[in-house]
Amino acid sequence: MTVVSLVLVLASPVGVFADDAVDQALASELDLAIETLALQDLSPRDQAYLYFLQAVYGHAPSARDRAVERYRQLDLPESPAFLGSLDILQARDLGRRGALSGWLHVFTERRFVAQGIEKLDAAVRVYPDNLDIRIVRAITYFQLPSLFGKFQVGLEDMMLVLKWVQDGTVTVPKEERLFRDQASLYYYAGRYFSKAGQTDTARAMFVQASQASARSPFAHAADRRILSIRAAS
Repeated sequence: MTVVSLVLVLASPVGVFADDAVDQALASELDLAIETLALQDLSPRDQAYLYFLQAVYGHAPSARDRAVERYRQLDLPESPAFLGSLDILQARDLGRRGALSGWLHVFTERRFVAQGIEKLDAAVRVYPDNLDIRIVRAITYFQLPSLFGKFQVGLEDMMLVLKWVQDGTVTVPKEERLFRDQASLYYYAGRYFSKAGQTDTARAMFVQASQASARSPFAHAADRRILSIRAAS
């Protein structure tokens, strides 16, 4: 099975989460790379994912709507998880309309986040061994502010995925044109462990991300994380 490593940089639906400089640079690099992909060369499943990436990094509501439409049409086991992430993405986009607009939309934003969480958790309950769903939920929950209480759930998802990889239950490619690969997986694993205060483990994850593919935006971001850890030690 090939990992579908979701690449999300979601801001808080109520404006309390800010992307740091490394993730901002990662998003810009990914956005440029995404623009080079030709939709007609992709399978329907990958087309849906490409629209999703465009919505995340290009902040394009039209792409978000197309991604929702595609995942509903495809009716894949992981479709509800992606649709849940898209709900949370819509909350993020509402929150980025400005402070006044953000507060005016706060209840709508919270409703979208609640819907997204419900869909993600339901998908895991129905398909607990589905790697794609675990990845979608883990990386989405990493970006949620602590007030939603989902960090530990996402960390456990990530640790489970890493165990599957170590056991050989799943195979993760070193490189993949939609970035569903080792560099992205280990980068987000490093982000989780770093946030959990496990600096040594985080550094090891970033090293694996860096070594997976020298051309990957995630490898470049991992290199910056490694330098930051060294500077802080």
